[in-house]
Amino acid sequence: MKHKLQLKFIFFMFLSVFLGIFLLSISEAIYSYHYNLTAEKTQEILETGGSGVAFVIGFLVVVVLIFLFLSRNTIKRIERLNNSIKQISKGNRKNIVQDTHKDELGELSKSICEMARLLEQSLEDERAMVCNIAHDLRTPVTSIQGYAQLLKQSEELSLQNQEHVAIIQRKSEHLSRQIEELLEYSILQFEEKEYTFESLSLSSLVEQIFIDFIPQLDERDMTFELVGNDKPHMFLCNQNLMIRLLENLLNNALRYGKKGKKIEAYLSENETWITLEIANYGSVLSPSQAEHIFQPFYQGEDAKEYVTQSKGLGLAIVSKIVTIHHGTIEVQCQEERKRTAFVLTFPKML
Repeated sequence: MKHKLQLKFIFFMFLSVFLGIFLLSISEAIYSYHYNLTAEKTQEILETGGSGVAFVIGFLVVVVLIFLFLSRNTIKRIERLNNSIKQISKGNRKNIVQDTHKDELGELSKSICEMARLLEQSLEDERAMVCNIAHDLRTPVTSIQGYAQLLKQSEELSLQNQEHVAIIQRKSEHLSRQIEELLEYSILQFEEKEYTFESLSLSSLVEQIFIDFIPQLDERDMTFELVGNDKPHMFLCNQNLMIRLLENLLNNALRYGKKGKKIEAYLSENETWITLEIANYGSVLSPSQAEHIFQPFYQGEDAKEYVTQSKGLGLAIVSKIVTIHHGTIEVQCQEERKRTAFVLTFPKML
């Protein structure tokens, strides 16, 4: 039967009115008995006195309370459906509980579960496709790099051909990095993996990554400043993922902050959160660019000159790693100072 839910609410309404009238009749009878009044006299008092208004208000209140009581299970079912949709929107497409009632809400719940299943299957197929493509590309790229290395060692190449071989090596290395980045993103994005977390000092990690980047900073005549590393700032993290996060952020700062010649890192904490801010100076993102900067394959206008080096996955990987660590990330831009800062927060180890 169609419209079962609608009929159920109509039934609730009539039952609430009926019970309200029933309770009102009982109240009138008690009122008459208490004051030894006849039914006609009681009715006259209720219609002409203030008691009549009180009884009407009481009747409405009783009807509303009865209706709320009768419909509470239906409302809870609607709330569970709403929660299921929220879970799907957050990426949790498994373990969605289906409503087994034979009405509109039950059919809607069935459709939501089927949608979640198809979406999960589609994403799994997409992940498998990306992984397969990345793996298939690895072999020919490795071969290109190997043959380019052999050509470079040849003494018969002219100076011009040596330059061509150098270009082949450089481009193949860029392509290899992009393939690895794509593969890494697909793993982080689509695979549900139990990562191992350990207690580490965020100060030590940031210091070590900055030390590792000193040659690249010197090459670009850039300096760095680290503030707040006088405390250890202990938190739970996966060390490999966190190193990748910091490397991506510093590579981004090197690429887009080379005009400013300076990278800054600030560490701080409160009772529950540790904050890391990494800033560079140079071109500033527009509001539209800042809104989409963490989306995969997104590149701002300034990224065009770096098209061979970046495909817009670095910050998407950073955002995913932050999510895995139950943290937050945002970008803050100051146009007057030409300053762009990525602000990350992580739960503090209590």
